[in-house]
Amino acid sequence: MLERMALDRWGSLTEAERRMLAALEAGQAASFDPPAAGEEDEQPAEPPPRAGENERTVRAALIRWLALDVSAAERLSHSGIRIVGARVNGRLDLSHSRVRLSLAFERCMLSEGLDLSFAETDALSVSGSVVAAQTGPALRAEGAHVRGTLMLGRCRMDGETRLADALIDGHLWCRDAYLRGRADTALYANGLRVGGNVLLDTGAEIGRGFKAEGAVLLVGAEIAGDLKCGGGSFVNRGALALGAVGIHVAGSLTAGRWAHAGRETRSTNRMAVEGEVNLLAARIDGNLSLTGGRFKNPGANAIFAPGIKVGTTVSMREFYAEGTVSFAGAEVGRNFECRFGRFSNPGKPALVAAGMVVSGDARLDEGFLAEGTVVLEGARVGGDLDFSNATFRRPAPKEKAGSAPAVRLNGARIGGDLNFTGGRFSGQGATGLEAQNVDVMDRLFWRQMQLESPADAFIDLRRARVGTLVDANDGSWPLDARLSLAGLVYREIDGPTEARMRLGWIERQWRVPAGARGTGVAGRGSVGRQPNPAGVPAAIEFSAQPYGQLARVLRESGHERDAQAVQVARARALRRYGKIGWLAYCKNLLLDLTIGYGYHPFKAFYWSLLFVLVGWAVFAMAAQAGLMQRTNRLQGQLPSGAAELTLDREEAFSPLVYSLDTFLPLVGLSQREYWRPQAGRRGGCGLVPGRFLVGWPVVRCTPALAGGGATGWFTLSGWAVRAYRWMQILAGWLLTALFLAGVSGVVRRE
Repeated sequence: MLERMALDRWGSLTEAERRMLAALEAGQAASFDPPAAGEEDEQPAEPPPRAGENERTVRAALIRWLALDVSAAERLSHSGIRIVGARVNGRLDLSHSRVRLSLAFERCMLSEGLDLSFAETDALSVSGSVVAAQTGPALRAEGAHVRGTLMLGRCRMDGETRLADALIDGHLWCRDAYLRGRADTALYANGLRVGGNVLLDTGAEIGRGFKAEGAVLLVGAEIAGDLKCGGGSFVNRGALALGAVGIHVAGSLTAGRWAHAGRETRSTNRMAVEGEVNLLAARIDGNLSLTGGRFKNPGANAIFAPGIKVGTTVSMREFYAEGTVSFAGAEVGRNFECRFGRFSNPGKPALVAAGMVVSGDARLDEGFLAEGTVVLEGARVGGDLDFSNATFRRPAPKEKAGSAPAVRLNGARIGGDLNFTGGRFSGQGATGLEAQNVDVMDRLFWRQMQLESPADAFIDLRRARVGTLVDANDGSWPLDARLSLAGLVYREIDGPTEARMRLGWIERQWRVPAGARGTGVAGRGSVGRQPNPAGVPAAIEFSAQPYGQLARVLRESGHERDAQAVQVARARALRRYGKIGWLAYCKNLLLDLTIGYGYHPFKAFYWSLLFVLVGWAVFAMAAQAGLMQRTNRLQGQLPSGAAELTLDREEAFSPLVYSLDTFLPLVGLSQREYWRPQAGRRGGCGLVPGRFLVGWPVVRCTPALAGGGATGWFTLSGWAVRAYRWMQILAGWLLTALFLAGVSGVVRRE
């Protein structure tokens, strides 16, 4: 009956068409001789004819009649139209129509393409087929509604595949398909809506895999299931390879999967991309798994996903990217994992996650490698940020290296630990960490670091806040003038607490590396400024805060002696490195020499003892030289021109007591007020054999002869003795005041 209806409609039928109609009316697949082995893998735009081609060639118009003619469709079984191994001659145009049955073309050749734009059908399958078009799209289905699954598995599209604004109630099945766009686009599916999964992957453990030459565009698409790309190959070198701006995937987006071999877990069926993957403002309710993926777009964006929202975990384990990977402003519901990930973009940002919000942990550890800058400025991590055993490499530059550091964490907020244990900074040129204003709620681990070039590595922790600082004296911190700690705040230290080690840790930020020349920091210090290589912060202005912070933590942990040593070093560093004037410099030096800035007040006692002993000697020589004169407080006066002083029995002159009386303020020993140096006289002093120090000479002074000069090794003037007396009085007041201020803690409070 169906054949008679076709003859009435078309006049004549080929043998292949008769066979097709008979099989379809009987509810069977219209199966022709299968193509030669490997034909489905051929890739010419127009396959050459071969012997017996007419025996399997059917007209596209006849198939259209079967699909759209109501009376003809009634003669078909519920299984619809299923054709295997045929060659469809002409363009199969079902656009703007309603097809009430499913269409299946398996291992067929549709030489002039298929048009389902704005059509409605139960299901469509071109599995294993070749769909080609000399001009225009190979498959055109804009606005189409497929109530079942659109099956493109193992097919080959020679020309663009257009599914823009299509609605697929089931799956979009493109496993092992080969889409070759003649222009820049292989699959154009903006606005696509899929009720199931979109499978752009491989269906076997080791299969041919999905391949697209040209852009795959899924802008604004909505997928109720998963988007699977494991084993898929997306090639559009230097341009957009996969564009999924604003896509919404209710399930997960996966680029590979894990295979278990004994105790090892490795990724298989890896996604490979040559060009840019754009996931700007995408929304993925499940996981974003790029595990094992290979993404290459040198010098540009390999993955561009600012503002992406991922409901659970972002996984980039065993991942490789050549170009920038950007997750700026991303929101991740659980963890962000890049273990064993390799990001290569030398001299430029390799991984950009500025402003990213991660509710769980961010793990860039255990084999993580970055050739380029890792940018996490302003990121918010609820758990740990782990860089343990990561490598940050700067390759040998062909020209002057760029200015970017290895890691930038400025303004980041970390709810758990920040861990750099076992990390490695390698390569030529400046490399290091910028972590200004970073906030770490728990611990900062900085130990077992490997600084391949310590003279080039730098760490900037200015105004950072850390719960516990965990480090070791193992060379993990960079060398002189490569460390910035001004404003760093921490509650505890889990590591060395010796003042000597900690002071070396702090003061290396002011010192100049050996052999470097500089202009000198303003102030009294002689520290120079290292010429600023690319990537190294400019010369750091001196700050006393790191000393105060360290002293407070040491004191609270019971290391009072070390805390005092740090405070003393702080004051000395201010004199050496700080911007202070001459007056402040002299005050600082005086407090250091006399009372140790209030921490060693008994230094003033030793200075006092020195002044008293020196005064004893000076006043004893003055007495011998006849330079000490009674004041008018005693009865009688010494006759003028006397060769010797006649000492009063009641107030005999005592050089030691006189020195004490002169030095000590507010203390009267009845010497200073009754004796004073005679300014107008001189005496001669020389060395004579000692009486008390056998074998050593002592100084003996004699008065000057009347009308003559003084004789001896040197001349002692009364004016000089009087000047020294004044100086000793002032020193007594000053040292006593400083001693009392040091004992009371006034100086330390300042």
